[in-house]
Amino acid sequence: MPDTVAMRKPTGRPRPTHAARDTGPGKPAWPSDHKLSKKPHRGVAAGGRPLDAVVLPERRIPPIVVAHLGPANSGKTYAGLEALIAAGSGAYAAPLRMLANEAYVRLSERLGEANVGLITGEERINERAPVIACTVEMLSPARRGVIVLDEVHWAADPERGSAWTRVLWHSGADELYLAGAPDAEPLLAAAYGDALQVVWTERLTGPLELVGGVAIDKLEPATVVVAFSRAAVIALASRIHAVRGGAVGVLYGAMPVAARRHQVEQFNSGATEVLVSTDVLGHGVNLPCRAVLFAETTKFDGVERRDLLPWEVAQIAGRAGRFGLHEDGSVGWLTGLSWLRPDGRVIAHGLQPTAGVGPDGETPAYRRLTRAQLGPARSDLRSVPPHRWPDALEAWSRAAHVAVKEAGWLRTAPVAPIRDRLMVVGPQRLRRLSPEDAWSFALAPIDAGDYGAILGRLADALLTSHPLGDLVDARDVGAATIAEAEALSAQAAIMRWFTRRHPGAGGISAAAADALEAAASARVIELVPGTIEGPAADRCADCGRESAPWFSRCDECQAKVNAGASSGVAAGAVRSTAAPLAPPARRGAKPPPNRATRRKRAKG
Repeated sequence: MPDTVAMRKPTGRPRPTHAARDTGPGKPAWPSDHKLSKKPHRGVAAGGRPLDAVVLPERRIPPIVVAHLGPANSGKTYAGLEALIAAGSGAYAAPLRMLANEAYVRLSERLGEANVGLITGEERINERAPVIACTVEMLSPARRGVIVLDEVHWAADPERGSAWTRVLWHSGADELYLAGAPDAEPLLAAAYGDALQVVWTERLTGPLELVGGVAIDKLEPATVVVAFSRAAVIALASRIHAVRGGAVGVLYGAMPVAARRHQVEQFNSGATEVLVSTDVLGHGVNLPCRAVLFAETTKFDGVERRDLLPWEVAQIAGRAGRFGLHEDGSVGWLTGLSWLRPDGRVIAHGLQPTAGVGPDGETPAYRRLTRAQLGPARSDLRSVPPHRWPDALEAWSRAAHVAVKEAGWLRTAPVAPIRDRLMVVGPQRLRRLSPEDAWSFALAPIDAGDYGAILGRLADALLTSHPLGDLVDARDVGAATIAEAEALSAQAAIMRWFTRRHPGAGGISAAAADALEAAASARVIELVPGTIEGPAADRCADCGRESAPWFSRCDECQAKVNAGASSGVAAGAVRSTAAPLAPPARRGAKPPPNRATRRKRAKG
């Protein structure tokens, strides 16, 4: 394969893009001045030069490439970290900030704090240290020494996979250690050929035991119960505490990192006997649990509610058992709740590998990952001015789609999230921002739908000294609810990211953002026990019977309210219905997208 791949734009008129501009929860708040061109964009750069090619960096394969592939609890990352410690130079890169923090502590204990740094989107500690623990997006592909790239199967993820793929394509490492699921072997074999050394790892704690259904009052210490929404996690924890007694903890994605760390420490120490968690458990969070029980076997994936896939079950279930602590891991499902009915067949199927990988195809796996996602880099757009990037990204996507076929193991990642953030910033701001600042907003760890207004304010702060003090104001955190504190923590994480890239902008400091996150985390830690030990969240507000926590009433009571409202008797009661009222439709508003449209948008 040639060292340099030129991505040639296919001939023909590109399809104009007309993304929805409705604002509302989960939708980007695009400025009125920012519209995609109605004319087909041919990738015109500054000076009229067409953007007809995208050039990747020169392909570089490190002298040593070793992949440790195996299931959870098989010690995949251990060999890479030991090599990094022995070399005393390089980096460990993980998908989660929490995992990077764990590695930072572990490496610091072995090498000393002066020799280890931490770099995430929100944190910078001793960043010039010879050894760095970081999130994958913060890893420079040019970094030398021993590089440990954890959870390498994430390279196939449409949203974040490009960060892994860029390292696989061009790494300055002297030694590259890859750790991940066996599913990634076909992809890595195609990427490296004979240069790849594969070490297959096996569970250190023996095979998992399928124990079937387990009632709440039969839960044993060191058990993790899994659900797939914050509401379900809180309600389950509350019910488990009421029925079983004892300390119960919770873990979910919206929880601040410090609060998550606190919950993990409580569980690890035995202070918490049962932990209720979302599937954040499946992303490398280290918990010494004896059993994993599924309270749900369906999840909403952003498009539809569906059964868990076998590899999703295996990724979560594999956390049961921990070498040196709980040698025997067990997996099952929770019983006794009317509003959650897990399907044991889904779990049993998930414990049986459905694919084979390796040279002979006999190594058990759950998927055969064959393509890594490749997204755009700033250098790909060359001299295209930032205000033209939304259109240029469409041209890049079409050109890349043609070119990646030559590599065989690459696939073009969706550009919609990047484009949406640029659309929120708007062309007038993009015209005035430097390309470097504009690209940082394009890749910002910010959801354009939920935090689009903040993104626009951050851009204004760079351009006009727009004050941002209210966004880091921690004075009211002490009165916040747990949901409000979680939202403030997410806002603080955004501000930490911003202040570390633009010190002093908006009249705020990194210390102020740190203080807000610390206060929000402390508030969540303070409120979690009371939330769990308070009134059960899975009870009907009217009759007190068991009900799904995402509704305030059971079906029978809600039917009575609806019947009264339709007869004009209880019109006022409609305002407290189970689901929150939707905002009134705007005149001329588009109907909600159907499933096919949602699927198409999700694919970018």
